[in-house]
Amino acid sequence: MSRRRSTCGFSIVELALVAAIIALMGLIAVPKIQDAVRMNQVRGEVRRMASAVAEARAAALLRREISAGVRSQSAGLEILDDRNYLIYVSDTADGIAGGTELNIRLFEIPETLQLKITTSPDRIRFRRTGVLDTATPNTTDIELVDSVSNRHFAFTISATGLVRMR
Repeated sequence: MSRRRSTCGFSIVELALVAAIIALMGLIAVPKIQDAVRMNQVRGEVRRMASAVAEARAAALLRREISAGVRSQSAGLEILDDRNYLIYVSDTADGIAGGTELNIRLFEIPETLQLKITTSPDRIRFRRTGVLDTATPNTTDIELVDSVSNRHFAFTISATGLVRMR
């Protein structure tokens, strides 16, 4: 009589095959996950900038006291270069050029993003009524370009000062 040995577990070949399948799935999934995370970060930066523009409009609209009884006359966003922009509130209608800057916040865009404003000038100014200043075109488009994926993300500021994501 011969006895058969019962086998329990998996062979080394079966384990190697499962490990290869898992590695292949990881090679496919990881770049997609990294791309999704990157696009989420870019969209977050666009939302942050649109929020900053809305904040500048609100400061002009509220005409709140900024400091020592001085009321804001204008507020806006000024693009300094393709990586930096600032939000300002000024005590004169001319904005930064004509008065004292009050309540300024400087923002920096990550290195892989490029800031473009599709209309001139590089300053967006709101009047105390919350509408765009007459020196600013009727609508202004601002976009961020991701240099890695070459994708464009933008928002529009209407003549009434409302910010709309595109």
